[in-house]
Amino acid sequence: MKKVGTAFLTTLFIFSSFTSVNAEEKKDSKAFIDVSAATLWTAPDSLRPIDAPSATNPVDLWKWTKSMTLDEKLWLTSANKLETQALLGQEVTVIDKKGDWVKVLVHGQPTPRNEVGYPGWMPEKQLTYNQEFADKTNEPFVLITKPTAIVYINPSEKHKSLEVSYNTRLPLLSEDTISYRVLLPNGQKAWLRKNDGTVYHSQNDIPTPTADDLINTGKMFLGLPYIW
Repeated sequence: MKKVGTAFLTTLFIFSSFTSVNAEEKKDSKAFIDVSAATLWTAPDSLRPIDAPSATNPVDLWKWTKSMTLDEKLWLTSANKLETQALLGQEVTVIDKKGDWVKVLVHGQPTPRNEVGYPGWMPEKQLTYNQEFADKTNEPFVLITKPTAIVYINPSEKHKSLEVSYNTRLPLLSEDTISYRVLLPNGQKAWLRKNDGTVYHSQNDIPTPTADDLINTGKMFLGLPYIW
């Protein structure tokens, strides 16, 4: 997914207070991304100390991107260290494991390298598996339409949980006049403001964007960092 859309994922600061379900609970090789945006690397030993905030659960991508100098950011591409990023809730297939790291294929990111999805290495602790979430992957969902959106652990919006990125999809459980109740990949329930997303009943219901739609979407991200 080395394209403009990946720039949107490098601007997140995570507040997570949820407890992750251990990735070892996933069935077979299926798992789901358990952080706002997981960074996939070309090898499990690629990280420098400054890259540590990108490999935690929760991640702190704001800290990561803001702490790097220009040369440190350029190293990520010049040394061919990064593959892609995957959003909260995206399905992956685990195909290899080395220590605390796993190699995955990111569904929804087709590539000539693998028809299932883009391959890359990531920390296993950034994955989770929950059967309820898996059962709802083909049911109505909320698609985040703002550059970022806050997920709350209660409908009163008093307690932030995490900040999720544009284009994140979360299964819809219910709604009221101001918020959507959604399911997170680890099985936790949470709330989103209605003006942060749109409900669709299936992938096919998402309208094909016009040229103006694409331009206006791009304008939302003017000035945000792009690291590869």
